[in-house]
Amino acid sequence: DGMGKQAVIKLSYQAPDAYPAGVNIERTVTLKAGEEFFTMDYRIKIPSPEAADGIQALWSSNSIVAGDPAFSPAEFITAAGHFDFKTATSRSVDAASGLIVSRLDNQNSFAIIWRSEQMNTAEIEMKEFSSFVNLKFKPFIDGLNSYRLVYYCGNRTFDEIRAQSSKIIGR
Repeated sequence: DGMGKQAVIKLSYQAPDAYPAGVNIERTVTLKAGEEFFTMDYRIKIPSPEAADGIQALWSSNSIVAGDPAFSPAEFITAAGHFDFKTATSRSVDAASGLIVSRLDNQNSFAIIWRSEQMNTAEIEMKEFSSFVNLKFKPFIDGLNSYRLVYYCGNRTFDEIRAQSSKIIGR
């Protein structure tokens, strides 16, 4: 309150050690005042359009507390339905769904939302006390590629998050 309408962090890395050599990776994190989510925007600039070989892609791997015994038994909800946290298990999620929600307890949800047309694969990798949400975007197709993820943490249900996901991801 009184501090502004949003907080923005911009990070950039010129990556001579990544393929294709010289790729520039920019990440912008935006948190708007009063919102229960933040956006993560990526811009991947390839030194020459010819270097976009249709194979190399951006991966996002996020560790979340789903599975931590301090919380109620974790459950995941996707467009295909519900499933419970199970240690040492991986589960593919329909990348076209654009959404993974984890009910952390009876009141709180954590979600990752993406633009379905940008995603190639989505998977939940359940560890002993947490879970990884592994997302692989579609391969780079030209010199400049932009992607967006939204991270939600609040008390909305899966249906409420899904109903708002297009509006949230479109910002």
